[in-house]
Amino acid sequence: MSSQTEATEYAKYLESNKRDNGFNLYHITDPKGGGWETYDSMIVVAESAMEAREMNPESNEDFPEQIDNNWYDNKKNLIIVFIGVATPDLNKGVVITSFNAG
Repeated sequence: MSSQTEATEYAKYLESNKRDNGFNLYHITDPKGGGWETYDSMIVVAESAMEAREMNPESNEDFPEQIDNNWYDNKKNLIIVFIGVATPDLNKGVVITSFNAG
């Protein structure tokens, strides 16, 4: 079994075993890897993978006026992986991002 298949199967396992209440943690990756001066991934707190996909790495607010256009244009292709249940002290939004400064 390939590592990609194993990762997909593990993500499905985690998603099926998450708690129904509270917020979850998701790792979001741009499969193209971005480039210089772009974001390539982030970890967010959201209620669902669908909500996580709509979050923007530049802010804890969904789609602020000033957004990273590369991230927005590629959002349909983003890889969303459930990584765990958020602790009660975490608020919905972006936890950390990976930015390729150039």
